Amino acid sequence: MTSNTAGAHAVDGLCESATALYATALREGRVARSDLVAAPCLVRRALVHPDPNDDRWMLPLPAPAALTRLLIPFAREVSDHLSDAAALLDTLLPFASLAPPPSDPTITVIHGNDRIMDSLREASRAARSEVLTAQPGGNRMVTNLRAGLENAQAVIEAGGRLRHLYQHPVRYSRRFAAYLDHLGPEHLEVRTMEQAIDRLIVFDRETAYLPAAPGTESALVIRHPALVRYLVHTYEVLWARATPYDDPLPTTDAPVTAVQHSIARLLAAGHVDDDIARRMGISVPSSSARASSRTSPAGSDPMTAMSGPTVPKDGTSGTPPTGHGPEDGTSGTPHPHHGPEELCAPARLLYTDALQRGGVTAAEADRVPCLARLGLLRPDPHDPGRRLPVPAAAALTELLAPLTRDIHARVAASAALVEALAPLAPLTGSSDDPAMTVIQGKPAIQAAVAEAGKAARKRILTLHPGSKRPDVMLEQARQSAIEPLRRGVSMRHLYQHSARYNMNLKQYVDRLPQGDLQIRTMEQTAERMFVFDRSAYISISPERDVALCVTHPALVRYLAHVYDVLWAGATPFGEPLRTSSPDAPVTAVQHSIARLLAAGHVDDDIARRMGISVRD
Repeated sequence: MTSNTAGAHAVDGLCESATALYATALREGRVARSDLVAAPCLVRRALVHPDPNDDRWMLPLPAPAALTRLLIPFAREVSDHLSDAAALLDTLLPFASLAPPPSDPTITVIHGNDRIMDSLREASRAARSEVLTAQPGGNRMVTNLRAGLENAQAVIEAGGRLRHLYQHPVRYSRRFAAYLDHLGPEHLEVRTMEQAIDRLIVFDRETAYLPAAPGTESALVIRHPALVRYLVHTYEVLWARATPYDDPLPTTDAPVTAVQHSIARLLAAGHVDDDIARRMGISVPSSSARASSRTSPAGSDPMTAMSGPTVPKDGTSGTPPTGHGPEDGTSGTPHPHHGPEELCAPARLLYTDALQRGGVTAAEADRVPCLARLGLLRPDPHDPGRRLPVPAAAALTELLAPLTRDIHARVAASAALVEALAPLAPLTGSSDDPAMTVIQGKPAIQAAVAEAGKAARKRILTLHPGSKRPDVMLEQARQSAIEPLRRGVSMRHLYQHSARYNMNLKQYVDRLPQGDLQIRTMEQTAERMFVFDRSAYISISPERDVALCVTHPALVRYLAHVYDVLWAGATPFGEPLRTSSPDAPVTAVQHSIARLLAAGHVDDDIARRMGISVRD
């Protein structure tokens, strides 16, 4: 199959330094040959070529052409993987209707509440010595208690005993107390604990029942002696740590602090130590120590939940073969040559025979190694001289999984390339389309925007990310706004919420003449944009030193519409921001930060999106 020989740049196409140098080359039209020492991949991928007039310089390939060149290898690899997947499907699908003969399993699955209840009822009637149960929670339904009482009475009538392990809240259940009254202490012993494993029922230390999946719709019935012994041993360990039902619960004199309570709540929500420490503003050792003092009584070990049994994998690699020849077989007969995703004729016959008979000998399997390499045969754990067939559907799933992951990685890499290079497309040379013009340099951008403001007769719409605008910039903006407002131009400014706490912005508003001026703020904004009567200016570089002047009427209308949508969802500058509730005065800025934290963003990203500093 296609192998993955990804190098340092194969994951995202270009390293960070190469992307930055390529962007500089596009802006300036060339790059010094000596600068390419830090980014040799630009030359290796032919994204720059020598300047025919001066060999000291290299000229950049236009961004659209560069993107095409970088995406072609990804497209070729994805196509190869899809071909491999199609070949595997052609090979294995004919065997999908065949399955190994059923055996007497030691682990079976029961689906449906009625079938589970019937099985438990039969097991209770057959029990003769002891029934062990572990029940999470503390408030069982009336129907469950009634069925449990009937099963318990059947065990007692047969001379058996019962032991129940519950969580502490069951001590306060009236229904459970009534359940105990019906059985009596001579046949039943009950203990409780703070945390409990998932539901477990063991009959006569021979048969165990536990959930097959979350919920109550399916159950595992386990009869494997070693596994049942392990479950019983685990039960005995928990039983030894539990508190008898009639004994008072242990208490501790150590007070629970608010920090410990918060840590416990975060633990209950599934957060790990690093996340809790970050949220609580403490170190990881402090978080662990405080959590441990909160959740564990003095002198006891923290309890861990018992995980369900896992079935060991076959022992086969699950990795598609890379091809095999005569040397692969151990017999004197050469193994036929064929593709790595195919089965030779002897292998097809032997695999069909294995599915029908339930297995083949190891010697037979060694003569056709392609079966093991495709994961179609696995060792018999009870007989080293025997090989068991793996259903074709299961083997196909294992073989397609790495191909699917690799395809996903290639698609993600392609998306990363598009994200990195698509913004550079406007920087490629000069545009022949007068409807869009690239303006480079902050002075040139400021001059162009100022001229458009002087020519405006109807509207000036501005969008400003961030909040900390220098005094000089605000004074220039005020001077530019005076004349349009006096001419009756409608002016609207859109800032982020954090701008409300900038005193310079308030002074800017107060010093402007009366006119059609409106200011609103919102949680997050796009990059800086100015929309005038017939033109729009948008920032297209992180440093905001490159702008795109748009004069195409349809594009200007579209940008104005986008602005109106953002404006409709913003809050007027003079109105207070909404809070979460009167009892919890959380500002909209704080609410936005909390939402971004919950989405997994880090401090630097949040500060950039919210237009504030990391310290704020």
